[in-house]
Amino acid sequence: MTVLRDDCEVLVGRALTGEEIVLDLISEAHWLVTGQTRSGKSVFLYSLLSQLARFPHVRVVGVDFSQLLLRPFARRFSEPWIVQDGANLADAVGFLEELKAEMDHRNRYLAGTMSDKYDQFAPRFPLIVAVMEEYPGTIARIKQFDASAKRDEKLLPRFQSLVSSLMAESAKAGIRLILIAQRPDADIVGGAARENMPVRIAFKQAGQEAYRMMYPDIDVAEVETVKAQPPGVGMIETPRLARKVFKGPFVKTDAYLRHVQSCDLSYMRDLDIDKKFRLTVANEWPEIGDPDGSPF
Repeated sequence: MTVLRDDCEVLVGRALTGEEIVLDLISEAHWLVTGQTRSGKSVFLYSLLSQLARFPHVRVVGVDFSQLLLRPFARRFSEPWIVQDGANLADAVGFLEELKAEMDHRNRYLAGTMSDKYDQFAPRFPLIVAVMEEYPGTIARIKQFDASAKRDEKLLPRFQSLVSSLMAESAKAGIRLILIAQRPDADIVGGAARENMPVRIAFKQAGQEAYRMMYPDIDVAEVETVKAQPPGVGMIETPRLARKVFKGPFVKTDAYLRHVQSCDLSYMRDLDIDKKFRLTVANEWPEIGDPDGSPF
C-alpha cells in the first residue's frame, strides 16, 4: 500500500534570538539562496540537501556544473535529471523540458480534481526539488555558447522561457525550484522571477543593493547586522516567517557526501521496487536485506 506523506520539514537553523527555524517544503514554494564566496552558502545547502536525502517521497534533481553539490544525488539510481557536464549545455535545456512536461502532466490531472495543488506525495509521486546551482554561471555559459551558435541553435531563449514557466506554474504541481546565486542581479533573476520565489535566504553580500534586491523594505540597520556576522549566518524571509537573522548548521563537504550516500540505503529500502532491484540491494548491502521482508 502506498503511504502518502504531507510533510517535508527541514531545519534551516537557529535564529539569533534563540528559536529554531523549521520550514516545510510542501507548504512553501520556490527558494532563492544568495551569498558571496565564503559566506556559508554552500555549507547551508549541504545541510538542507542532507535532510532532503532522508525522505523517500522527495526527488532531488537539477543543474550543477560544479559537479559537487548534487554529486551524491546523481549516483542515486544514476539519476537522469541531474545535469553536471558543462560541455553539454543542451542537456540542461533538455532536463528543463522534461521537468516542464512533468509539470504539465501533473497540472492537467489536477485540473480534473477538487484541489488547487498537490500536498501529498509518495516515492512513486514525489515532491520534486530542482536545484539550480550557481544559476548566473549557467546563464553565462549558455550566453557564451549562443554567441557563436546559429539562430535556430541558440539555447538561452528556450532555457529562460522554461525557467519562467516553471517558476510561475510548478509549485502547485509539487515541484520546488531552488535557485542559487552569489548576487540576485536583475538581469539574471528579474523582478517577476523573484516574486515567484517567496523563500529568500541571503548570506553575506558586499553591498546594500544586493540585500534590497532580496528584501526591498530592508533598512540599513538590518543590513549592517547581517554583514557584521561571521560566515554561516544569513537572513531568511518567507510568507509564513517574518525576516530573521539565523545561524545555519555546519556540515563539512565530506560529511555531506557520506551522509547522502548512507541515506540512500534507507531511501532504496523504503521504495516500492521490483524483485530484480531488491535482489541487487540485498546482495550489495546485506545489512538491509529484502526491503519488504518477503521472500524473493
